[in-house]
Amino acid sequence: MSTDTTRKDADPVTTGTINPLALSVEERPGRGRGVFASAPIRAGTVLEVAPVLVLTKEQWEGGRMDDTVLGEYGFCWARGGMALGLGIASLFNHSSTPNVNFVRNFAAGTITFTTSRAVDTDEELCICYSADETKLWFLPNGERPRPATPSDDGDGLERLAALQLAPDDAEREAREDKERARETRRQAGGNTHSAKEARRAKWRAKQEKMRNGGNSEIVAPQPVAVASGSGLLSEPTSHRSQDSDRTVTSGSNTVFGQTETRADLPPPLHSDSNKLRSEVPAEVPPLLEWDEAGPSELPETQWGELRRARGPIEIEEEAEDDNSALIQVWALDASPGTLMKEVLDFTKKGVPLDERMRHLKRVRRITDEAGEERVLVALAMADTANEDELRALLSSYDERLGALPLVVVDTPRSAAKTTEQLAVRNTYWPVLYTPGVQRYSNARGFSGPKLAWVRAGIERVLADALAAKARGELPVAVYVTSPPESLYPQSDGFIPPTDGLRGAAADTRTSCDHPLRHGVLNAIASVARLRTVPPFSEITPSRNGADYLLTSMSLFVTHEPCVMCSMALLHSRVREVFFVFPRPRAGGFEGSFGVHSRRDLNHRFDAWRWTGPVDAEAYAIPDNVEI
Repeated sequence: MSTDTTRKDADPVTTGTINPLALSVEERPGRGRGVFASAPIRAGTVLEVAPVLVLTKEQWEGGRMDDTVLGEYGFCWARGGMALGLGIASLFNHSSTPNVNFVRNFAAGTITFTTSRAVDTDEELCICYSADETKLWFLPNGERPRPATPSDDGDGLERLAALQLAPDDAEREAREDKERARETRRQAGGNTHSAKEARRAKWRAKQEKMRNGGNSEIVAPQPVAVASGSGLLSEPTSHRSQDSDRTVTSGSNTVFGQTETRADLPPPLHSDSNKLRSEVPAEVPPLLEWDEAGPSELPETQWGELRRARGPIEIEEEAEDDNSALIQVWALDASPGTLMKEVLDFTKKGVPLDERMRHLKRVRRITDEAGEERVLVALAMADTANEDELRALLSSYDERLGALPLVVVDTPRSAAKTTEQLAVRNTYWPVLYTPGVQRYSNARGFSGPKLAWVRAGIERVLADALAAKARGELPVAVYVTSPPESLYPQSDGFIPPTDGLRGAAADTRTSCDHPLRHGVLNAIASVARLRTVPPFSEITPSRNGADYLLTSMSLFVTHEPCVMCSMALLHSRVREVFFVFPRPRAGGFEGSFGVHSRRDLNHRFDAWRWTGPVDAEAYAIPDNVEI
């Protein structure tokens, strides 16, 4: 805690740094300025949360910012605007294989830069300006960057050495190249001085032509040809290219100037071989068979059959539910009626309220061993100031307050959500009571019929997985359905699902010889096909959000889905997922990112692990296979 009072014997106040990783900004020959690591950095490390200066589309274009040097440092922003990053945000150079990712937070006005892989000492930190490098305003030496060779690590030093340029000459040459490229862009842009504006003008002209009755026919690109065969498992014919050692398929169309296609890659999704997948008739699988009879409250002996998957929110809630989790706070010990008005005024004006203390009430009244009433007033977190600093603040506000006793007390870490928590936590310090919907970590909140329905879904996918295994596939199966109306949650925000919509699928990567044929993706695709045919195609959405693929639906799957499939479920707005076998290495729920319960994503859903008795050996899959 900072103070204006001069102290000779107080400990120095420790503050954070805006560059905690001690990143350096250096000039390198042929590269200009760049950001470099001064020590090894682990993957997933936040380098900076940079504030930005936002300019609207009108301000950016009206000021012709693209014509200035600032035009090379803008980040695309909301509603067509542009933003200039502060800090080191504008110093990252471009790389087609970046080691830093960035995420823009429009609401907060910040950009978060995070390492995407481990970074070595003295390695340059780069971001990707554009995945399509043809849209960049610069090209090294007028040509595309080439991959590094064993004798050239990609920084261009070997090529500069070949030019026999002194370091100062190399830097001057790089600056002159950059200025020439900028001038070329200005001349090519005409009145707009901007390649971006030229593209926008071309797009507007095309739209105007279509509105005026021009040819609006959309010509799709020709599919890449693949070898013909009798089915998905047929072997393609191949031969050796005369000018290369790679194998190519026989017979292909010209695509982007190439007449050969790789036979060692799976067929493209739009090829003839994969059209068989979309031509499968859309069928609704049978309903689950289950016993609707059962108690409204589940017996305690059955609570353990389900366990909630622990994502970021669940871990946070577990910490909040722990009554023994305490934080230390400085409190002022005052007798009743003694300077209470001044003390309370000090808590409002003399010291800022720490966010970590918002759940605490300011005053606690206790009776000491002598039977006398004492009043403790919470002032500040114990880790933000020492006693001398706090007394100096009290004395500067009112000299009489500086003489009152100060003590460090243990207080609850969070507010109480239940009356039981309130009773326990108030024994430490009075806290706020914020009741909410109780989220249990097991099946405690389930009814008997709901658990019976879940059990039927689990049994369905386990049986389907064994059938898939018998066909030579991975033992993975998925079943997605709407809960029976009797199991709908009683909440105003619940969106009724599409009546009768169901889907089932298995993992078909083996039979289709394609890496994207995950079971969850196949199940979502089956629901998508059903929504294109009657009667589902004729249903009008009842309200906003009702027409997502899996709105308010439940999905059963044998194995914890990978991150890719978990994100597909999130985009499809699934309501809940039940799985049997966790995947610690690559699972999307507990295995890595906790996709189902992240506050920084725009949808969250419940994920439950079935813990009942199952023959795990029959469904074993190597850990390096993502489900």
